[in-house]
Amino acid sequence: MFTDIDLIFYKFLKTPNPFSRENRTGHITGSCWILSKDRRMVLLTHHKKLNIWIPPGGHSEGEMDPLQIALREGEEETGLKLRVLSNEPFRKDIHIIPQYQNVPPHKHYDYTYVFEADNNLPLILSKESIDLKWIPLKDIEIYSQEINVLEMKNKTEEFYGKQK
Repeated sequence: MFTDIDLIFYKFLKTPNPFSRENRTGHITGSCWILSKDRRMVLLTHHKKLNIWIPPGGHSEGEMDPLQIALREGEEETGLKLRVLSNEPFRKDIHIIPQYQNVPPHKHYDYTYVFEADNNLPLILSKESIDLKWIPLKDIEIYSQEINVLEMKNKTEEFYGKQK
């Protein structure tokens, strides 16, 4: 059974150049919900342009597979080697991106996938981030009130158990 978001993505994928930034109404992006090996923490980035804590991710840069987009962006933005936990999207969202410099407002049709990484390894901060941080799931609300982040936290707790 298809959800409303599945149908919206299906229709968007039929538009010209859905993976290209040249599509000024919007484009496909890939994001990473990166869990620690014990599933108690998630890695979020304090995004420089948006000034919010969100999962790492980004644009296709010519890649047509959203999972590969997410994997590449996650590794580039964190410096970590990521392990894919599922080939299926963990979440699909449409994010409204505000105007930034000469880029007009547009939409990101975002596929988020779940990954695992070693939270004991050093992180490498990209130019797109103010900070990167492993955040205990129980403390997510301190850093982010983004609906997608809070819902992925809840979904993670459903799958792996709630922290105490």
